[in-house]
Amino acid sequence: MPVGTGFLFGKIAFREMTVAENVFFRFFFACLILVPILIVKWKPFASADLCWLFPAAVVGVPVQFVMQFKGLQLTTVSHASLIVGTLPVLIALSSTFFLHERLRKLEWGVLLLSPAGVLAIAFSAGHSTQATGPTVMGDVLVWLSMCAAAVSILISKHLMGNYDSLQITVWMLAIGAALLFVWNWVLRSRPISFLSQNLGGSGCSGTSGNCRRVSSLELGTGANPGIASRRLSEP
Repeated sequence: MPVGTGFLFGKIAFREMTVAENVFFRFFFACLILVPILIVKWKPFASADLCWLFPAAVVGVPVQFVMQFKGLQLTTVSHASLIVGTLPVLIALSSTFFLHERLRKLEWGVLLLSPAGVLAIAFSAGHSTQATGPTVMGDVLVWLSMCAAAVSILISKHLMGNYDSLQITVWMLAIGAALLFVWNWVLRSRPISFLSQNLGGSGCSGTSGNCRRVSSLELGTGANPGIASRRLSEP
């Protein structure tokens, strides 16, 4: 499925479901496909590693994607897709400070061009006169979700040496989906408000984005996390 369709399907699903429901079903459908594969490659997590897995799951699924799709609801697909491109910069900066990785001067120069694009996007959003056009709040929420994605990637990096990327990814998705289920239908006691055609849109969004997340984590194992960050952030 072409890259970037997650935001498109997400916009369609917003017609009949809330942001939190949209995000839940995105990961619910991804888990339906990935969990059977995980069972075949089962390996239990050490208790010490659970201290890394749970924060990565909380930040990487509910926090990141609820902010991201709430921002998508307030802005346009084109703006959200462009802002996602700031993640490599955030990963490069954070990996330099926290993982002590080094980048060449040329790499820094290319990466630092991204903030200029973000400012241009935010400036254009502030001057939009269309009722369904981009908004500053929507763009800021999408960017904050990229900050959450950077944190999640750095946390999960600690697990990559001992566990398969598929195992880490599926556990993060399952934990995140469970938390979203509790939030949507246990704590808030909400009825499930969607139509079947929109449920399909959310499912397409989840399976396309998260199957790509597995392969990207695999490519990023043992390498600079910034290399895989672009693929991880693509909707």
